[in-house]
Amino acid sequence: MSCRIEHVCIKVADLEKSLKFYSQVLGLKEIERKDIPQEDLTVVYLSDGRCEFEIKLEYRQKNEKYSIGTGFCHFTLAVEDLLGSYNIHRKMGYEVSSVGETTEEEAEGYFVKDPNGYKVQIIRGL
Repeated sequence: MSCRIEHVCIKVADLEKSLKFYSQVLGLKEIERKDIPQEDLTVVYLSDGRCEFEIKLEYRQKNEKYSIGTGFCHFTLAVEDLLGSYNIHRKMGYEVSSVGETTEEEAEGYFVKDPNGYKVQIIRGL
């Protein structure tokens, strides 16, 4: 058996705030949107345009409250200018950790929280 990584799904409480974060803060592009009226659901797929991996934002119009589970930790994005990205995210008012070693592999980076409280790890590495 073989497989490939397809996407990660994130349930969001405010689709517009989440889209702003993932597009303006992280530079991802919306590549597909599906409205599923019978389920009161909108899903938006985002990509960096370089690989096939996608982030799927799932939004229920009935403002269903989500709580972040204890099993999800974070996902990681690589950037060329780590300190430049860090300064931009801080200036935009997002909660960021200090820059330093962020994993057991001693990758240099930091974490930024999205509007839903999910952590995104930003590391040097393009």
